[in-house]
Amino acid sequence: IQRAVELHDNEVQAFVELETQLPSFGREINDQLERYLSSFHSWMRGSLDWLCTSERYKFEEERFSR
Repeated sequence: IQRAVELHDNEVQAFVELETQLPSFGREINDQLERYLSSFHSWMRGSLDWLCTSERYKFEEERFSR
């Protein structure tokens, strides 16, 4: 599991760093690119929200302790 965490974290870090290095392409393209990148942000956040609320990744004792 630790290796999967490392792979994930490396990819997210690369995404964040590359996003900050994007040049300006002009207003029209920048607006489109912003919407495109925003969809990635939403997807990543949705994955985190699901992970924190889903029963799938909870240990057995956590599932039944409510």
